[in-house]
Amino acid sequence: MRPEHKKASSYGVAMPSRMRAAERTHARSQVSLGWRSLVLGLGAGLDRSGAPLHVQLYENLRADIQSGAIQRGSRMPSSRTLAKSAGLSRNTVLLAFQELLVEGYLETVRGSGTYVAQTQPAPQSPAQAPSGRRPSKRESMVKDIHETGPDRYREIPGFIRTLSYPKPFRADYPAIDEFPLKLWMRLTRRAIDVLAGDPARMLGECDAAGYPQLREAIAAFVSTAKGLRCTSRNIVIFAGPQQARDIILRVLTSPGETVWLSDPSPPRVRMSLSAASVEAKPVAIDSEGFDAHLAEACHPECRTAYVFPDKQLPLGTTMSLARRRQLLAVLEAKNGWIIEDDSAEDFIQQTNILPALQTLDTSDSVIYLGSLNKILFPSLRFGYAVVPDRLVEAVVGARAIAGGFAPLIEQVVITDFITEGHLAQHIRRMRKVYDQRRQQMLYAAARHIGEFVELDPASQGTQMIGWLKIPVDEAALEQDAAAIGLQLGFLSRFSALGTLRQGLLLGYGAFDSSEIELGMEKLGRLLKEHAH
Repeated sequence: MRPEHKKASSYGVAMPSRMRAAERTHARSQVSLGWRSLVLGLGAGLDRSGAPLHVQLYENLRADIQSGAIQRGSRMPSSRTLAKSAGLSRNTVLLAFQELLVEGYLETVRGSGTYVAQTQPAPQSPAQAPSGRRPSKRESMVKDIHETGPDRYREIPGFIRTLSYPKPFRADYPAIDEFPLKLWMRLTRRAIDVLAGDPARMLGECDAAGYPQLREAIAAFVSTAKGLRCTSRNIVIFAGPQQARDIILRVLTSPGETVWLSDPSPPRVRMSLSAASVEAKPVAIDSEGFDAHLAEACHPECRTAYVFPDKQLPLGTTMSLARRRQLLAVLEAKNGWIIEDDSAEDFIQQTNILPALQTLDTSDSVIYLGSLNKILFPSLRFGYAVVPDRLVEAVVGARAIAGGFAPLIEQVVITDFITEGHLAQHIRRMRKVYDQRRQQMLYAAARHIGEFVELDPASQGTQMIGWLKIPVDEAALEQDAAAIGLQLGFLSRFSALGTLRQGLLLGYGAFDSSEIELGMEKLGRLLKEHAH
């Protein structure tokens, strides 16, 4: 126990240890009023549209400690009390406290609370941070990493780093409001009850390749729905399609290697290639999809192709059967690999009947990537790969190193959801829901944005393309859209070659008719402003 803390006020100012009860009561009252004023000043002094609130709170508390407004040795109020008094979230306060603890301005005493340190940290380097203050130790470390670390992590754009609840017209997002949550909860409770009878199984480790029954269910599902040729041995479970993509790339390629990548393609895929130290060689698609002969002529050194045969985002182009056979022949001659990405898994609006590359493959050179996140819900973080026999051991080994295994309970629930027919039933029901929302999107777009946008009526499951009839400043339009509660996707982000004309990828899957109508009305007014 630290004696100097024992008699410290809980309101931020140290109190004398020898004081009569009446004096202590009066002193606490005065200190409480002083602390309350200080807290109100902290809350009122934060710029809600500026730097992160926890950074501003950290700066203000540190300044008050340095100036003596909050005395050394005094006890800080609890994070919950401070958050409530200042009108902030508790996480904001906790982050600010954590930074002050790291810096040495605060210290914790077990069983007593958090105090202002008696010995304050020495003055830091005079180098100024962007806000004009001296950078903290943590900021200096991050700054060093940012300046000397690999470009592949520094240049990941903000729209990938920071995700949020979808607003009109966020693309590639399912109708989570229509998901059978009560059924999912019932299956989860049942899975827990069953596993609770065998604690060693429930709380222990799982096979790196995935829960055996789930792998069997996935093998049966993709065989029926996509015509893939596989058994449960070929199925490897991942924590989302991003992890699957990253691990497969690291197994198939070496740092510095080049890979054909169909263009346009989702930004996340290009970032995954970069993160794996692989250089993407974009190959422009045409009306028949990826052209392996063009790719070979432009980049003959590549021996791996990353393609989207069934649904080339954002255009929705389907690779023709002739092009599929062509790609397989070219890569077989090079003893190469093909990554067939079907993680968007457009089972909802499935219209093509062309066989997958994996189905046509006769040389065990195709790795098929899939996911149920876009069919069920994004936080599921469930992905899988259908791996050729000769790669199974390598991929499972890499999976074991990079994350070990997926949580067992979720795997059991997904298994039951598939094997009991709930997945097939959900897909059938969602086809009707998405068709209704697509029709609403077309009607609302015709009324509100037809003057500025040519909407492509061809559906891509949960989104469609809107070609802009007017030139716009995309950055300014995106910023103004966000200010009125809209989330726009721009086609330019999908093309490394810059071959797409200006357009929007407008999602409708996550929004009901009223949200679509109101969103289109807002977008129409916004485009009118940007047209002049």
